[in-house]
Amino acid sequence: MRGSLLRALAAAGITLCAARADAQCPDGTPPPCRGATVTAIARRANPALNARTWIVAPFGNVTRSPDLEWVRDASVNLLTLDLGRWTDVNVVSDKQVGDFVRELRAGRSVESLTLGDGLTMARRAGAGMLVMGDVFKLGRGARIVATVFDVRSGARVRTITQQAVDQDSLLTAFTPLARGVLAVPPPPNARAGELGTHSLDAYQSYLLGVHALNRFDLAGARAHLARALAHDSAFALAHFQLSLALSWSEGTVSGNENRVHALAAQRLGASLPPRERALISARLASANLDYARACEILSPLAARDSSDVQVLYEMGECAYHDNTIVPGATDTIPGTLRWGRNTSLRALQRVLEQDPSFHLAFYHILGILRETDLLSCLRTAPDAKCTWWLGAVLRDAKGDSLVVRLLPDTGTNRQGWFLRQRAQSARERPAIANLKKARQIAEDWVAADSTSAAARYGLASVLLSQGDLAGADAQLRRVSTLARAGDYIELRMRMEIAAKLGRAVEARAWFDSLVKAIPDGPTTNIGRGSLELLFGRTSRATTGLTAAAQRIGPEAVAYAREVPMALLGLPRESAGQAEAAYWGAMRDTATCGTRCRVTRLQGTLWFAQRATRPDWSAFAPLVDTLADSRFAFARALSRGDTAALRRAAVTHDSIARGNVDMGWSEYNSAVLAADGYLVLHDSAAALKVARFYVDTALVTSAISNGAVTGMFLPSLWPRMMLLRADLAAAAGSKEEARTWYARVLDLWATADMEVQPTTTRIRAALAALGPATR
Repeated sequence: MRGSLLRALAAAGITLCAARADAQCPDGTPPPCRGATVTAIARRANPALNARTWIVAPFGNVTRSPDLEWVRDASVNLLTLDLGRWTDVNVVSDKQVGDFVRELRAGRSVESLTLGDGLTMARRAGAGMLVMGDVFKLGRGARIVATVFDVRSGARVRTITQQAVDQDSLLTAFTPLARGVLAVPPPPNARAGELGTHSLDAYQSYLLGVHALNRFDLAGARAHLARALAHDSAFALAHFQLSLALSWSEGTVSGNENRVHALAAQRLGASLPPRERALISARLASANLDYARACEILSPLAARDSSDVQVLYEMGECAYHDNTIVPGATDTIPGTLRWGRNTSLRALQRVLEQDPSFHLAFYHILGILRETDLLSCLRTAPDAKCTWWLGAVLRDAKGDSLVVRLLPDTGTNRQGWFLRQRAQSARERPAIANLKKARQIAEDWVAADSTSAAARYGLASVLLSQGDLAGADAQLRRVSTLARAGDYIELRMRMEIAAKLGRAVEARAWFDSLVKAIPDGPTTNIGRGSLELLFGRTSRATTGLTAAAQRIGPEAVAYAREVPMALLGLPRESAGQAEAAYWGAMRDTATCGTRCRVTRLQGTLWFAQRATRPDWSAFAPLVDTLADSRFAFARALSRGDTAALRRAAVTHDSIARGNVDMGWSEYNSAVLAADGYLVLHDSAAALKVARFYVDTALVTSAISNGAVTGMFLPSLWPRMMLLRADLAAAAGSKEEARTWYARVLDLWATADMEVQPTTTRIRAALAALGPATR
């Protein structure tokens, strides 16, 4: 579920306070602090007390037995779970109770809560009934004493005592305790042990796993939750939380494992309260990629209790991923996403209002605010062909909400509607404003927990999008990254920053760690191979591309072998022949028409304009059928139309600069423009584009942006560095040429054999420049 990902927290209800002059700032620097620290939830008017709303305060460990310390937090979770079985009773979630407790204890060293503390929490939540309690160690077991208070008067209503003969039986003691608290008989379907486990070890590991997951410690969450299931494989809630943790583990586990645990949670959780069963059903829908259904399940829960952090988070999660489009009345009237980005933002910001330490919420907020456009798929039936819808992400007139209007991604709409949206984006620059907002949120995330590696990575990702490489690097140097599956995104980010800062040895080391953490598999070689092209290593990309081409035929395989070198700007002599043979072997089919067949050639038609071809004119009818302007170069070359070629180069030069100026990716336009200028022998214009790309576009372009299908941008970076060095040398800019030749040589220090002739040429060019001048 990756894969991507704010307000200001002030809008979400977080108050800020300045650090003391003699204190350390949240980011570890001395005062004055750059950003304020999130310390408490903003004070709001207390809601009216509701006699049917209950709140449970953490029970005290009166005898201070180390064996019973876990009960302090678990008491809220266990009793809240059992009270929640009654449909006519509202119970404040254990997560919200935890937030109130943290707020009450701010600046206090006292662990136990007083009756006044409990009543304060209850009034904050609008709860008319309060449960407080104590646990006493008795031999191998314990005695639990719970007291019910009327919040309006502060009077004690009743006291209930429950005995547990040993630690494991403490788990089942809370079910009869809940019945005593409410003074009602058990519901018809009540059974002992409905928490889902009788194992104390399983439950304690579950609590640790949930805590780790909320802090975005995915590896820790998976380990603790797996340990809980090792103690009790029938523990439904542990299956539920593990499914959620696995949904975040992009590149490390299959989606099937996520679904397996969601199904197990549903199968084993039939006796859980309605809220938990609904959460599990929504999780299963999300695991099946039916995010619209997940939101349908969660929406009534969120409407019923706008302070339920878990429900709000899951609502924000499904709304973020849902791509269900509500079409306009006609193809020319824009459609909208059914749930959409604003639904997700509101839900996740509400999560942060309740609990700034719920780190899972930050990630998608960051992702939403970094999006510049959306491409969504509409299917009229589950097995129907996908129709792609496209729209730019704008902001409303007040700048409060995102505006996303989509139209089918046809040639007419792309050239009309979408280009008008892009023109509006160029004027208003919403991406720049969104990134600024995302940075503030990310800084607040770090302020909420300066020890959180996830928070540091979140802030680094935003700084990276803004082109602040030094700032991103500084954040990552405060945390450690291990070569493990759970750190896939982090390893890739480390590699990106090192490469962009010119630390080639370090960048290669991070890539090798990524491969060590997640060994090669059938689906990893293409994307991973495109990252490795950065280092002049072509074998992994070739393996992935040729494996994917096997189903098409031998001509496809031969063509696939040419693509890696074409992306590096070093097409082999055989590239043109392979391209022509592949095109000649393809025929229109029901699943792959002319547009599809042309797209299969984009690796060379886009990125090998200067390659020798047997007959350029063969592609003239072909490229006429495509609206994608990136084929304009092939169209001009197939007709020998130099005027059209220059128009294409100038247009894409302008597109690249405009996109970067408004906070977008340049989408390979600068690379195409530079090649077009070179075909026209306009080396001065090509050098200007190469300088812009390397100095500006490359810095802000995300590593995950695409070059061609399945291949990422880093495959193009050394190509443009080398082009800049060659053109600078030809123009007499020796120091510039020397700098970029050296950068390419550093990156290609371990290049594959087919790239070695180019590294030999670079060394010769460096020698010809003579010694460096100081």
